Amino acid sequence: MRPRIIHFLTDLFDSHYVNYFVPTASIIYITALSAVAWLFIHRCKSSGLPKNVARGAILVGILAAIVGARLFYLLQHFDNTLQHPELILRFSGGTASWGAYLGGVTAFLLYLRKAKTHRLNYLDVLGSVFGIGPFIGRWACFLNGCCYGTPTNLPWGIQFPQNSFAYNAHLREGLINSADTLSLSVHPVQIYGSILAIIIFFITSYFWKKYSKFPGLTFLFYWLIYGVLRFFNEFFRGDVPRYTDLHLTHSQIIIIFIISGACLGITYLFKVKRNGLNRTYNFKR
Repeated sequence: MRPRIIHFLTDLFDSHYVNYFVPTASIIYITALSAVAWLFIHRCKSSGLPKNVARGAILVGILAAIVGARLFYLLQHFDNTLQHPELILRFSGGTASWGAYLGGVTAFLLYLRKAKTHRLNYLDVLGSVFGIGPFIGRWACFLNGCCYGTPTNLPWGIQFPQNSFAYNAHLREGLINSADTLSLSVHPVQIYGSILAIIIFFITSYFWKKYSKFPGLTFLFYWLIYGVLRFFNEFFRGDVPRYTDLHLTHSQIIIIFIISGACLGITYLFKVKRNGLNRTYNFKR
């Protein structure tokens, strides 16, 4: 989609310099990670949590997220990885958000464990800012043309140019022919995901401030609401295989476990609170 946007703006402004004003996917990913890091550190500081620990935890988490995103993608395309093992050392290829979450959160927790600090409070801050990541990051998917949607006749459907993922897939499936310059009109699921993410950000930000006496609750609530909304958004994905009689994507299968885990965790926290066994931390919000 980025080439099509550049072509449109070049014709509109009669200038070739617009190329420099349309960000690449890498720039968008860097912006997303930077925004999450800045907000996380800022909120930790305002909560009275040690700033140096927050900086170390988020830095380690981001580095692990980058590695995890790439490794998860390579595992998803294992046959291709076996045929081209050199891809393991190449970080310019595809990535997967689930790998970023898994790698980032795991490293984040290990750092906090080594720091011997209250992990749940840092996790809650992280849960309150997580939504900013996909809010910005999904635009990288949009410009790359990956994670495209299923065909639609809705007025806000979008068409991708030649050699894009959607165009090539539609050509292989016989939905278009080589004379066509654009793919079929598809759901802009990347934009759907971005809109849902900013909604999640505002909800979890409010939740974090309101339920400070339940350490760990905001983090679990993020996964619950993110899981539910992404589960439904996945039905509009046109770029991934589907499994089982319910035609679920691999993400939806993962989400079922995540939602189940979040619900169990939230139930446990409320039981602990009711029994008076919880520990609260009077950090300033």
